[in-house]
Amino acid sequence: MLNGIAFFTSAGVLGPLLLAGVACASQATLPAPVGEPSTVQSAAQTPVESQPLAATPTSLAVPEATTQVQDASKPTPPPRIAATAKSKADVEFFMSAALDALLDTDGPPDDPRSFFEPPWASELRQVALQMSRSGNTAYIPLIIDFMRLQFSQQGRAEQGSYLATLAGEQYDDIPSEKGDWGLWVEWLGKHPEVRPPQGYDAWKGEFLGFLDPGMGAFFYDGVKTNIRLEEAVWGGVPKDGIPDLVNPPVVPGNQASYLGATDRVFGVSINGEHRAYPLRVLNPHEMANDVLGGEPISLAY
Repeated sequence: MLNGIAFFTSAGVLGPLLLAGVACASQATLPAPVGEPSTVQSAAQTPVESQPLAATPTSLAVPEATTQVQDASKPTPPPRIAATAKSKADVEFFMSAALDALLDTDGPPDDPRSFFEPPWASELRQVALQMSRSGNTAYIPLIIDFMRLQFSQQGRAEQGSYLATLAGEQYDDIPSEKGDWGLWVEWLGKHPEVRPPQGYDAWKGEFLGFLDPGMGAFFYDGVKTNIRLEEAVWGGVPKDGIPDLVNPPVVPGNQASYLGATDRVFGVSINGEHRAYPLRVLNPHEMANDVLGGEPISLAY
């Protein structure tokens, strides 16, 4: 039975609790630090290829009915579609075109930052432009996904303008900072009626799988979920890139000399057994999996 969980300074817990990270036993103990890092180190991971799609085109194309003959002396503008184009074929075309922009490469570069530069980033923005002209709000979650991969201010501003074009036709509460990806994610969370197109689950698996196949494996056609898949975002590291703390060794609280009096800990009490997980030990792991009071527990931070 879970009797309680608390978050307080070590001065108020070392007596009754064991410290984990070091974790606790029946008397107060703490986890013993192993090369204990004090900060979370950001990981710049090299993206890897997802499972390839079948015969993807090497350039963005549009149905013949929407093309126009251009003067060869003038630059060719991006393809346009009618503002009311909302058919299933249109949706499938643009979802496929977005993946084509990612997959039409010779493989992951040595420097992952080049994923966020032309040519494919500009092609992705071109796809988003056409989505914004469709008037179909189902594209909003996809463009927000695109925006997550735009590291340049210009790229985020462009994607934000496309989102504003789509959402502004029906909503008056769009973010004032149109180039802020986080604000758009929050905006989407407030509007459950804005739903992605059919097939988004498998599409997102391909999209994220381009960065990390392990991440893409979570999303597939017909995946069962209790959350909105459009709110699941890439955290910048591969699957299992942040190792969890598993069954950490423990020491009595009065032996945890590595803790200061004001260090914060997570205190947990289950079935009469007590344990404290120091924040600075848990911080680099973000999650602890342990057994306390005979019950398996997971502590997420």
